[in-house]
Amino acid sequence: MGVFIMKTIEDIKENTREISLKTIMDFVKKDKEQDTTLRNAANNYFRSAISWGIFHEKGIIFSDIIRKGKVIVLDLSSIDNQNIKAIAVKILGSKIYHESIRSRRIYEQRKMGESPDEEGIPMVWMFVDEAHLFLPRAARTPATDILVTEWLRQGRQPGLSII
Repeated sequence: MGVFIMKTIEDIKENTREISLKTIMDFVKKDKEQDTTLRNAANNYFRSAISWGIFHEKGIIFSDIIRKGKVIVLDLSSIDNQNIKAIAVKILGSKIYHESIRSRRIYEQRKMGESPDEEGIPMVWMFVDEAHLFLPRAARTPATDILVTEWLRQGRQPGLSII
């Protein structure tokens, strides 16, 4: 199913710049190359994702979230399912981590005399309220690896801090 979904998203990208879960579901329904069972299963995944209430039709532009001198609060308290909260933290934490690595590379290139045209993101501090829910002592959550491995162990070099 993963390959089918990736192919569907690539097909959508060829036709439009804006991708929403509804658009993906519409393309999945119309794909007659795949059998009905696979199409229904894929649509059920997206229907479930829509029910989480964390995806907006237009999405969010990453550069609008992470800006120098700004504080952004991601309030997940209205989401009942702890795994969904952890997935949201994982996705955002991963995106920030990878953008920070890219920003560090830009910084190093400038230090060596190169001057890339692109700008990186500023140093980021992530405050996690009730961190025990995302990093329980005796279990793993979808956010565990990104928070522990990338942020706590490797995050200092690219300018990330977690509290």
